[in-house]
Amino acid sequence: QAEDGIRDRSPSRGLGDVYKRQLRDGIQGFARAGLTADATVDFDVSLSTLGLDLGPDGPARALDRARDLARTAGNAGTSITVSTDCPQHVDRILVIVRDLRQDFPSVGITVQAAFHRTVADCEDLAIPGSRVRLAMGSAGAGEGIHRHRAQVDRAYAACLRILMVGPGRPVVATDDLRLLRITHALAGHLQRSVSSFEYQLPYGVRPEMQAVIADRGESMRVHLPFGTQWYPYLVGRVAVAPTNLVSLARAVLAR
Repeated sequence: QAEDGIRDRSPSRGLGDVYKRQLRDGIQGFARAGLTADATVDFDVSLSTLGLDLGPDGPARALDRARDLARTAGNAGTSITVSTDCPQHVDRILVIVRDLRQDFPSVGITVQAAFHRTVADCEDLAIPGSRVRLAMGSAGAGEGIHRHRAQVDRAYAACLRILMVGPGRPVVATDDLRLLRITHALAGHLQRSVSSFEYQLPYGVRPEMQAVIADRGESMRVHLPFGTQWYPYLVGRVAVAPTNLVSLARAVLAR
């Protein structure tokens, strides 16, 4: 899972095109390097940075730009996953993802357990062929967001069960050991094939667990930032979980 570092919730009109161009160049660069064979790489796409909120025509502009990226990814033999950044954007993002999937069925969507609405969203998204990346998100005081980490954990477990029971392809994007163990146990209980779901852990975080998952024969993908805007990404990762600072530092120093 590759994520470009450029993120801005209130982008200028020009930044939307810059973000699209840089991400498109990234996809094509990965393809030229032979890294997109067999859909081993998936690219994270922010509709907010593509201009979702820029006036009445924002959703249409974001859709056109996302469609171009989905086409580029498809030509490269890979896929994109659309992210969600706040509860107030989710309805518009779901509409765009449904539109994209008419021509590009492999388009995925990231949902955040920290949002109050996500359990209900997972029930709607757990359909055949749907790839849903379940992230933790951050607890906070914002509207529509769980205030405490324990609430986020419970919501994540509830969403996880809905997606694992459903006929889609769950993507388990957490480094919480309890939830990783629950996923493995639930997959065994439901007799899900190892190819019908996957795990995603951030680069440098719990590498020993990543190895355990891969050794079990389960699908394990690493969430890796790319591009020039590495510092905002690093700050964001540490803000979500301060302990990530140690793991990321070890990963950098080890290489």
